[in-house]
Amino acid sequence: MIKPGDEMEGATAELAAVALTTLLADVRERAEELDVSAVKRRVAQIEGEPVRDPDSDAGGWFAWRVPLSDGRQVPVLIPGVDVKQMRGPGLSAAAPRIGIGTALWWWRDAVGSLATAGTELRPELAPPKPAPKNGTATI
Repeated sequence: MIKPGDEMEGATAELAAVALTTLLADVRERAEELDVSAVKRRVAQIEGEPVRDPDSDAGGWFAWRVPLSDGRQVPVLIPGVDVKQMRGPGLSAAAPRIGIGTALWWWRDAVGSLATAGTELRPELAPPKPAPKNGTATI
């Protein structure tokens, strides 16, 4: 399994940028599908262009921060390899993964993770807040 910090021969920031563009296109498509969900609602969306974060690069992995409309920035760490190595058919567990936030994902799951950034459970479906443990109610 290839992970951040593992050196990848021939990795470049240019290949990572192409992969990021492709990833964001897939994310926007998935986000549209999620926006019709009866369970979650979108409270923020990707807004503007990703910002390079070269201080977070690691051994052939290149970092960006994807801005959301609520001011948050989602860290993204992408290997600088041909996008087909991450996205193509017939992938194995050895395929390079993508860092979204603090987790590593294979392509499809990375798309889902970033597409759900900015969503929350619909208020009417949220579980009730637990009662205070000492038995007194607060108003």
